Amino acid sequence: MKAPNFTFSLGKKRPQLPEIGTYKLIFLSLLITNLVGLLVGVLVASGGGATAFTNSIFQDFLSNRVDVAFFSIFTAHILSAAILILPLFLLGPSAIGAPLAYIAVAYKGLGSGITLGFLYSNFGAQGVLFALSIVIPATFLANIGLILAARETVLYSRKVFKLMTVEKENNTLPRVLAPFCKKYFAIAIIVVMAALLDAGMSAIFINLFDF
Repeated sequence: MKAPNFTFSLGKKRPQLPEIGTYKLIFLSLLITNLVGLLVGVLVASGGGATAFTNSIFQDFLSNRVDVAFFSIFTAHILSAAILILPLFLLGPSAIGAPLAYIAVAYKGLGSGITLGFLYSNFGAQGVLFALSIVIPATFLANIGLILAARETVLYSRKVFKLMTVEKENNTLPRVLAPFCKKYFAIAIIVVMAALLDAGMSAIFINLFDF
């Protein structure tokens, strides 16, 4: 009987499968970063930290929603989201794209946590109801959109770095850019949905609260 012949090819590499594990790992790390920022924000606000500053922001939040047109609230939310997401899109190819993504996600979580902690510690049950009806729905969707944007920026930054370090593959950069732009277009849809949710929930519930 002939012994089986095992041959190993050291020539061409097999096509790599999509980096599903990397996608999940980066998303998870960004989600944890966001949640840690959220927890720190809640603890800071619950402990009385940044009370005057948070109260000023909250009063602005109310004044921008009480007796304000639906489209104005919608536009304000879009502009607010763009402050964080647009730099992530523009700086994706740069060396600071990846660290900026984590900073943006942590900052968003911190701001959300301070708002929620402030509402609970200053207004009790009314603050919780306000958060559940107006703040949390749109904030949750906005945070998901930001985390997805940050993930794409981190992945794109890594891919660009790899292409730049392998001279013969530099001409594949446009092929990497196209999927990046398509994914950001999908993220833009999530941002629009969050803005619609923010404006809609504010229009329905804002006048039920008296702070």
